[in-house]
Amino acid sequence: MHDQSTELGAAPQLGEYLAWIEQMIRIEGALHAHLLVEVDFGELLAHQVALLDADPVLAGQYAADANTETQDIGAEFLGTTKLAGIVGVEQDHYSVGTMIEVPRGALTADEIAHTAEFFSFGTNDLTQTCLGMSRDDSGSFLPGYAESEIVKKNPFATVDQTGVGELMRIAIAKGQTTRPGIKLGICGEHGGEPDSVKFCHRLGLTYVSCSPFRVPVARLAAAQAAIEEKRKAAAKPAKKK
Repeated sequence: MHDQSTELGAAPQLGEYLAWIEQMIRIEGALHAHLLVEVDFGELLAHQVALLDADPVLAGQYAADANTETQDIGAEFLGTTKLAGIVGVEQDHYSVGTMIEVPRGALTADEIAHTAEFFSFGTNDLTQTCLGMSRDDSGSFLPGYAESEIVKKNPFATVDQTGVGELMRIAIAKGQTTRPGIKLGICGEHGGEPDSVKFCHRLGLTYVSCSPFRVPVARLAAAQAAIEEKRKAAAKPAKKK
């Protein structure tokens, strides 16, 4: 492990971080590298927490990329609360949660929810790890899969409701068992795709994080999903007393 700790408030060495991240992606792959960034460069966490005090607009949620092992999110939570205390940020001004991006994160969601205050489903990576497909290389094989009717829709464009969606259902059920009021959302390009947004609404997710240009589509799809839900509820016959 690299010792990159410095005093809180020191300017981050962005060039060093980026070079190290690129090296880790080449060696470890992108899925593993994003977790190592915060493990090996704890200073990043310090600066992220400091932003909570510096800009009220940014205060709110901090999502830790730590869902492969339950203790990862626990350590992240303790580190965040400790640093927040140093910079004077009250704990009721922010929440600490986790990205659910791998199957194990979904399957152990009940354990993770003891610490995580919200789940943000990172469906880009969750799709890769669930289906065993590389998103970056999908253009070379998905057209053939579609032609052979192996897949009906591009799973990196629309959430695979049968596989990835089932992992999301499991994570939600397990997480709510431990923390009934846990906040749920989606983070990724699926968050700007209408069918995926409507599916997430049916699961009970309440927020979307996606690319800026996808936000209008996401908001429209969320509104349509809410309207459809109300129409279905109104169309149900009243129960006889």
